[in-house]
Amino acid sequence: MTSSALRPLTAWSGTPRRDGFRMPGRWVEHERTLVSWPCLEWPFAPGHLEDAKREWAEVILAIRRFEPVTVIANPGSGDEVREACGDTVDVAEIPIDDSWIRDNGPIFVVDGRGAVAMTHFGFNAWGEKLPAWANDAAVGERLAERMGIRRYVAPIIAEGGGITCDSEGTIITTESVLLNPNRNPGLSKADIEAVLLEYLGAEKVIWLPYGLAEDMGPTGTDGHSDNVVQFIRPGQVLFQAAPNRSNPNWELAEANRARLAGETDAKGRSLEVVEIELLSYTREVEGSGSRLPIPTSTRSTAGSSRRASMCPRTTSRSGSWLTCSRVVKWSAFRPTSRRTAGAA
Repeated sequence: MTSSALRPLTAWSGTPRRDGFRMPGRWVEHERTLVSWPCLEWPFAPGHLEDAKREWAEVILAIRRFEPVTVIANPGSGDEVREACGDTVDVAEIPIDDSWIRDNGPIFVVDGRGAVAMTHFGFNAWGEKLPAWANDAAVGERLAERMGIRRYVAPIIAEGGGITCDSEGTIITTESVLLNPNRNPGLSKADIEAVLLEYLGAEKVIWLPYGLAEDMGPTGTDGHSDNVVQFIRPGQVLFQAAPNRSNPNWELAEANRARLAGETDAKGRSLEVVEIELLSYTREVEGSGSRLPIPTSTRSTAGSSRRASMCPRTTSRSGSWLTCSRVVKWSAFRPTSRRTAGAA
């Protein structure tokens, strides 16, 4: 961990928990979506950066039908974003290294009385897997300055995709990420848990052992929790299971299932675990060597319908109904507000 990742220039004293803030669930009403504009070719197939930008623009415009969108783009790229998305989106020209705001951006926290603040975790490109990440690590600070919003700096490395919560004090994360020496060397599980509780306003952390097998290795996150479990509502989680013993995720999923079965949430409730078959919504794109989330069959459609029926619906600022499912991974839904949390 570098000092630049954990000690930006200005930050709010105290902690969110001490000041009455908590991390809300993904279904909680929010006013805006943040999206980082593609700027690096390596996450995509060679020569497809421009294709990715077109896809991003389609997603941005789809979200914009329901709520405001802020697109974070490198200085000098604002005109490109406006040309692709029109002038109805807000463009924040902030230096970035990659286009994954859900992981490197802040987590917004609320106090239940209308105030919104942000928790800014350290970021080191998923365990120093990219050559540069200083700009991404500073995005939270620059957004806080732009929004005029209170910012709490958490003293650990963590990513938004590695955390899910129920809005009532329960956090789920994975040991394979936060206990990995490439994130928080020298810190114990108890140390990291204490920071999560304090900076996300939570009462309990449930630790799953693993993420997906496909998410390990030099291009993975080391096992983000969002690939294996999500709260649907308080007391109920959606869990990705392995279809059979030949699947590389079989033993990982069995270990995660066993851990969930023995846990209760912050309110003392046993968790209702709703299982879906692992990767039932994906297929191998011929020739690409990558697994992409493309519906493949009637089973995929049925599975999507099942997820939609289970998800609580939430309103955007405009009042339109949205499901709790992420539109796509890069859309980076984050509860945020034009209201500032104020400063003392």
